[in-house]
Amino acid sequence: MKKFLVFLTIALLLGACSDKLTSSKAEKLIQEALKKEPIQGEESIKIGDEVEFIGHDFIVKEKLKPYKKLKEEGMIEMVDKGISRYDAPLYSIQLTDKGKQYLLRIEDDGKYKQYIMKTYSATLDRVDELHVIPEQNSARALVSFKIEKTPFFVLENLETQDRIKENLVERALAFRKLEEKGWKVEDISDYDIEEY
Repeated sequence: MKKFLVFLTIALLLGACSDKLTSSKAEKLIQEALKKEPIQGEESIKIGDEVEFIGHDFIVKEKLKPYKKLKEEGMIEMVDKGISRYDAPLYSIQLTDKGKQYLLRIEDDGKYKQYIMKTYSATLDRVDELHVIPEQNSARALVSFKIEKTPFFVLENLETQDRIKENLVERALAFRKLEEKGWKVEDISDYDIEEY
């Protein structure tokens, strides 16, 4: 009976240790979650034969800056078509083959189409800190993501551009231990790089 109890105790300890969350296991879980749901930024760009830029002169100039930069980089073709009947600058804007590689989806807006473009993507760099809370079957980790900006990053608002100046961003991620399946990263799509 003693041998059986010793064997049972050892088996329980080994079983408990094998399901322990480590930094390397956390990295693997995050990589798997990123494959299913990548963290990426997206912004829309107006595409069409008659795209208007409505607003006061200074606002229109600010709206046009990213478009002009994208034109310089060969991502879009942009032709001045004059002034619309509403006294707004009018352009023909088309996505080039070079720019199409960043296209995520197209939304039809009637007069012109909104092209939803990828502005950045985040990949796992490392797990810095891991805090396991066994009594709650949960854990939190401080995770560093590498940010790869696309040319369409210029479409992001200035606040986001300031937050992501560096190509490395740190975020806290939550993990939950499920009885049957073991450790799992909480829904990674909830972790917006821009919001911190």
